[in-house]
Amino acid sequence: MGLFDFMGMQGTYEERRVGRTNTEWGFISTAFVTDGVKPYETAVADSRYADPERGESSMVIVENYDTREEADKGHTKWCQTILADRDKLPLELVDCGNGLGGITGLLGIKYQLLPEL
Repeated sequence: MGLFDFMGMQGTYEERRVGRTNTEWGFISTAFVTDGVKPYETAVADSRYADPERGESSMVIVENYDTREEADKGHTKWCQTILADRDKLPLELVDCGNGLGGITGLLGIKYQLLPEL
């Protein structure tokens, strides 16, 4: 039994990956998933954002998709969004609720852009 077999994940991350962009502050990852409302999702892990209630940064599922083609376009869109100049970054990242069959969306977690140091 593999690590993700209990959740029904099929294949390794490398097999499921649509795109991944690593940066100094984190990453943008788009992949096929089996635990979501839709089969593809883009996640952003960015240390420049934090949950204001907990004061911590985390990976946020920012968008989900029905097809690989949509996921590929979505990955490109999120790379352009998150790799933009700081003054063009979204003020917050909101969990779209794809994870764990939609349960994460019920939490309404928002990650706010932290002030520059």
